[in-house]
Amino acid sequence: MSEMNVLPAGYVLRGPELTYRIISVLGRGGFGITYLAEATVRVGNVSMRGRFAIKEHFMSGECEREGESMRVVCSNPVRERVQNSLKDFISEARRLHKVGVDHPNIVRVNEVFEANGTAYYVMECLEGEPLSAYVKRRGPLAESEMLAIMRPVVDAVRYLHSARMTHLDIKPENIMLTHDENDALRPVLIDFGLAKHYDKDGRPTSTINILGCSDGYAPMEQYAGITTFSPAADCYALGATMWFCLTGKTPAKSTALRDGQLAATIAGRASDEILSMIDSACRVNQYDRTFPGATGGADAESRKQLPRLKEKPLATSSTSTKLVDKPRRRFPVRIVAVCAVAIALIVAAILALRSCDSAPTVAEQMPQMDNPMPHFSTSPIDMALCAEGPDGYVYITADQWKELSKSQKSSFKPRGVYLAAGNFLVELRDKENGKGMDWDAAMKYNLPSKEQGRIFCDNNTALNNALRAFGGTEMDEWYWTKTEYGSSGAWTVYMNHGNVYSFSKTNTFRVRAVAPVP
Repeated sequence: MSEMNVLPAGYVLRGPELTYRIISVLGRGGFGITYLAEATVRVGNVSMRGRFAIKEHFMSGECEREGESMRVVCSNPVRERVQNSLKDFISEARRLHKVGVDHPNIVRVNEVFEANGTAYYVMECLEGEPLSAYVKRRGPLAESEMLAIMRPVVDAVRYLHSARMTHLDIKPENIMLTHDENDALRPVLIDFGLAKHYDKDGRPTSTINILGCSDGYAPMEQYAGITTFSPAADCYALGATMWFCLTGKTPAKSTALRDGQLAATIAGRASDEILSMIDSACRVNQYDRTFPGATGGADAESRKQLPRLKEKPLATSSTSTKLVDKPRRRFPVRIVAVCAVAIALIVAAILALRSCDSAPTVAEQMPQMDNPMPHFSTSPIDMALCAEGPDGYVYITADQWKELSKSQKSSFKPRGVYLAAGNFLVELRDKENGKGMDWDAAMKYNLPSKEQGRIFCDNNTALNNALRAFGGTEMDEWYWTKTEYGSSGAWTVYMNHGNVYSFSKTNTFRVRAVAPVP
């Protein structure tokens, strides 16, 4: 964003309650700019200078400043989209104002107002440092210190979910560590740029869908775009943030992880309860994802809510918790007997089911095969072949495919290579006998979005290797995707370099990634 499009230092911004002077830019994104500002605050007969953070609605791709007036303007073709986004910005700011007042670990909003042809909301300016910087400076935290920091954050997220809001960008950079007026530790959840509110039917109340993902903390489904109330996404981010606190490292991208991998890396360095908590929070399937103690089935609302972290509450007036620069002792937390009994019952049930399952396996149905048939997953596996076989759809890894004989391979009908990040299949060969596909034909297929297209580019090399491993051909340089906002244009992606060109419409390029996931 050009420096011409930000409010300059010294600019005076008048709100209903206070008059602010811009000091500097704190951050900027596609939908807004955050400033550091100061204002004179009167308490009785005493005046004092206070500092604030101010978020301005500014769509960098569609808006600009009108001369010296600093008024935000846009062109007619995007006016409706900008106005809808502005309404959403104001609505979300007012909701944030309410939840911040009601919960001490959510950043507090002071006032929301319109000026300069756009809108602003004023937040408290927090003194302290983000959790990411704290851990980088201190090194991996002891379990007790991690819990002291994360327990209030989990409670704040639970409150958001009760108000049918999701944050969708929980990570160490967005947790500020400060202290309250009693000098007790106050972790604060900040940056609600991706936050969404939903109605009672789980549908977003805003009209604009802001896509964004923080690698290491965003769950797999977020890369494909979240369109319904999904507290499980925040659950994943909380588990990944806890893992960061204990290791000092950024977790691997969710699309590269399997169930149990994160927890396995800290086995022996954390209590069984914390290992179980991180393992459950960071499950690949969002419907399997929860914290230990949550109840209800996969579709139950209670399953999506976050239970309270155990142990006694944080600081009281007599014993405040502070950030320290000396190592803390690690106190193991014993797993409760109920969990042990539940695990034993689950294991026994699985063994019983296996012993009574008399249905013939694929290998038993094909005794004439010269190689034994390996076990295939029925759940999607990243970069694995999705194929339709005698028992339905299965996902076959490249190593498993190599082990199969020619006759075994012939019993499967390949559908495509599954890309977990975008949640779609990349076809092994070109559509329509390798010929190009025009716009009308392309629109009949389940094409990925622009954001999925970027994921597609990021995985270009791995996908090419996977396609060749399963007998397919290498991807062409171009492919189609739909545009997000319903125009007649299409997004095309240059595969060799990953550059995304918008509203380009051509006639003969081949189509990729068009198969729906079974």
